[in-house]
Amino acid sequence: MSNNDTGFIKFLILLLVLGLTSGLSACQKQQSQIYHDNEADSILGGKQVSASSIFSQRVIYLTIGTSKKSSLCTASALTPNILLTAAHCVKGFASSQIKAVLSANPRDQNLSSSEQIQIEKIIIHEQYRDETKQRGVLHHDLALLKLAKPIAAQRVSRLAQAEQTSAFLNLVSIGYGKKTALFDPSPESIAMDKESPQLYFVMKTVTGYKKESETFNINQNDMTGVCSGDSGGPGFIYDEEASDFFIVGVTSYISVTKAEKEQFDPDEIYDKCIGHGYYSNVTFYRDWIESNISGL
Repeated sequence: MSNNDTGFIKFLILLLVLGLTSGLSACQKQQSQIYHDNEADSILGGKQVSASSIFSQRVIYLTIGTSKKSSLCTASALTPNILLTAAHCVKGFASSQIKAVLSANPRDQNLSSSEQIQIEKIIIHEQYRDETKQRGVLHHDLALLKLAKPIAAQRVSRLAQAEQTSAFLNLVSIGYGKKTALFDPSPESIAMDKESPQLYFVMKTVTGYKKESETFNINQNDMTGVCSGDSGGPGFIYDEEASDFFIVGVTSYISVTKAEKEQFDPDEIYDKCIGHGYYSNVTFYRDWIESNISGL
């Protein structure tokens, strides 16, 4: 067994211990049932995060827009007052149009004022560029959001240091996004995606990671990974010495080549979430993040 295989097994055991998978229901599911196939249906082939998991605290839902037209993204907290997300999530919106929702049911119509926090200020990376139409990429896709009031310290995550990374990473991809790459155009399905977002995760491997690169990516041709709504969410790695998870990336965009598209049934409608999912690399942007936090 290789060192990578051994590390991945340790990583899997750790996720189980921390309760990342769905918790026991009122009928008390046995542990062997937690990974039932019927539960593998979100963040593209992922598992639901237990309410008792640290990630239910550390991953934050963003509602963006107005009551008539809204979208969602995912974020993480770097301090009790500052959130990290993707620039494309908030570009073109006023801070008054963005709220952080601190609830396991973020679309609940009866959320309390303490569960909805207004964004007070936005800083978008000054070199952010959207070239998705021309080249299918986003550049410098990062933004910092200042909250109108602080959140609890247990919701805060730390950024990964370069020395905590290697060419091979075990990554926790996590967010409130779509449940499947296949697109169901029915009004019922679209309404369900919007009305009932839930936090899901999937474990992915990153090969060829470079700390000096602007981005890194995960292969999603197995129909697992990130999709619409996961944008801005964190990619976590685990540090055994620190006994904690650290943010190594921020979900940015999906890139699908012509060859990758041809692997799938052309008669099926999909939402362009196959191919490769790209993350903004936190170690590359660490100086920008830290210098701008102090300015918020």
